[in-house]
Amino acid sequence: MRILHILRAPMGGVLRHVRDLSLAQTNLGYDVGIICDVPGTDGYNEETLTMLSANLALGVLRVPMSRSVGLGDISTMRKVSSLI
Repeated sequence: MRILHILRAPMGGVLRHVRDLSLAQTNLGYDVGIICDVPGTDGYNEETLTMLSANLALGVLRVPMSRSVGLGDISTMRKVSSLI
């Protein structure tokens, strides 16, 4: 089975949850990957994402994702769809 976790802001408790879930799924033999926003401010949990990228079969893919709903969501949706 292949599993993709898609989240906009890979930070804080959300990232810790996705990290734990992704590693557990990997240990069960699943191919796991993460699609999330590009790096932003300092302290953006880059170390965690680098570690995950090395340990997930499908890696960590970065796509610009705006916090606000707008026309940019169309291009983001297309980019994510093409990655899937």
